[in-house]
Amino acid sequence: MPTQMPSQEPVLSITEVSSGRSGTEAPLDKSGNGQEKQKEEGARSRRRLERTVLYQQVWSQPVQQVAKSYGISGRGLGKACRRLLVPVPPRGYWARVRNGYKEKKPPLPKLNGQAPTPSDS
Repeated sequence: MPTQMPSQEPVLSITEVSSGRSGTEAPLDKSGNGQEKQKEEGARSRRRLERTVLYQQVWSQPVQQVAKSYGISGRGLGKACRRLLVPVPPRGYWARVRNGYKEKKPPLPKLNGQAPTPSDS
């Protein structure tokens, strides 16, 4: 039985995309400490962004909603898309779709043999 090779798609973790927020302290929970909130945020930051999945998500719902599911800002997700060379819908795209216009979705571009690095800006 042949084994499947892992995909060669570049992947970024959320921590590579967003270096954090300005107010990093978690608010106190009912027990008086912020440990639960910190654990939850830590779990979100370990998610990984795959190019093809991210492409499908940003073209199926607004970027703000996708960003919220990852626990980052829309700007942070936009930066991740730029680093991974994932095209995003233009401004006003969802309003046009809601009003019945047929908008073209650009194809996910191929990478030229090299994966984008998290330090590319």
